[in-house]
Amino acid sequence: GHIHSSNIDHQSVSVGTGTSTVTNDSSSSRQFINDLVWLEKRIAQVRGTDAASQVPSSAASVRSATMSPIMQSIICRDCFAPPGTLHIIIHSTKDGPAVHSVQEGSSLEGQLFPGDLIVAVDNKDTRSLTADQVMRMMQGKSGFERKITVLHFEDTA
Repeated sequence: GHIHSSNIDHQSVSVGTGTSTVTNDSSSSRQFINDLVWLEKRIAQVRGTDAASQVPSSAASVRSATMSPIMQSIICRDCFAPPGTLHIIIHSTKDGPAVHSVQEGSSLEGQLFPGDLIVAVDNKDTRSLTADQVMRMMQGKSGFERKITVLHFEDTA
């Protein structure tokens, strides 16, 4: 009986030290979780003002409020640009060159959308290039049809 109890003592000590180290780490992750919860609440509030006008009985609206806002499907698309000026504006992002805007009357209207990431032009990887370099690449081939490969993000939420 006695040996058994001392064994338990020993365990409780190691568990004690274990928990003390864990609490140090988890305070930062707990802060992170709190931030996430706060974000979710903010989004729910913003959505809530929209949803208030609708009858909130549908399960879909309830589900989208609880789901994380990062539900996106990513579609990889090839757009074929005819010869000539494209009338699109590209800007550099941390993920690579992206479509900033498609001007009215552009041959790519309805194919390219603001926010689309340009990952390749004529099968050449453009993800590490700047927007200027991509524009030059396209202008250099403006006499030909160009294949522009984009990643298009669609909100599924």
